[in-house]
Parts: sequence; C-alpha cells; structure tokens
Amino acid sequence: MRGFSRYLLTLMTVFTLALGPVGPVFADQEDADEAVEDRLEKSRKEAAGERSERIKRDFLYKRTLEPTMTTIGPYNINVRVDGKAVYGFISFAIEADTIENRALIESYKPRVDEVVFPLAIEMYRSGRPGRDQFDVFRENALRDLGDVFGDRIQDIFVYQVL
Repeated sequence: MRGFSRYLLTLMTVFTLALGPVGPVFADQEDADEAVEDRLEKSRKEAAGERSERIKRDFLYKRTLEPTMTTIGPYNINVRVDGKAVYGFISFAIEADTIENRALIESYKPRVDEVVFPLAIEMYRSGRPGRDQFDVFRENALRDLGDVFGDRIQDIFVYQVL
C-alpha cells in the first residue's frame, strides 16, 4: 500500500508541474491588481448584504437584554395539530421594574416556568405562532405573572423563536 501512495504522489506532482500555474494569467501587474480588488470588493458587498439581512432577521426575533431583564426558557415545544407535528423552540425575556426585582424573579424561575410554559404550549396549539398569538400570550402571561409577582413585572417579550 505504501508503494501505491508514493506512486500517486509522484503522478500528481508530475501533472501539476506539467500543467503549470493554475488560474488566470495577466499580461501586466495592473490587471492582476484590478482583478484582486474587484474580487475583494465583490466579497465585501456580499458579506455586508448578508450581515445586514442577518441583523434585520435577528432584530425581528431577538431582543437585546437590558440590566432589568431576565430570560425565561428556552422551551422545546412539541404538539400535534390536526395530526401534524408542530415543533417549536422559544424563550422569553421578562422586564422587571428594578434590578432587585429581577433578582427576585430569577430566584423564582421554577414558579415562572409553571406559569409561562403552559401558555407557550397553548400558543402553539393552532400551529406555528404569529404576531397575533404572541400578543395574546403576552397579555395572558402579564396577567398570570401579575397575580404571582404583583407590579414587579413591567413587560414580557418573545426573546428568541426558532
């Protein structure tokens, strides 16, 4: 087997040397520099376009956390709707009125999960949720969490949806 690999290596080396340089050959250095600059500019534009699209997409579904916010979840949700499986991965951000109340909410995360997780499952019962289902979820979650924490919770946001 060792002899065969040496044979292949030798054969590949001979073909590479016989073919010469691979790629465009330019008459002068200016043409080569222009071609490199064109390729770099094109790749920068493509990268900028992809990045701006990714930022726009992430802005719709992911919110930056403030110091008074804490995340809840993520939850994997698997339900059947009309015989079809609906899968979801969702997490939420709860905004407290002060940093101390945020720490209190974080210490009671299991209680928050008891309130929020059934509401999240209910949100997926009619299929993949949209803005209307998110709004209904938000109202219900604020009402139910208000019963537990009082006025310590300012708002709840959908932090991430996959």
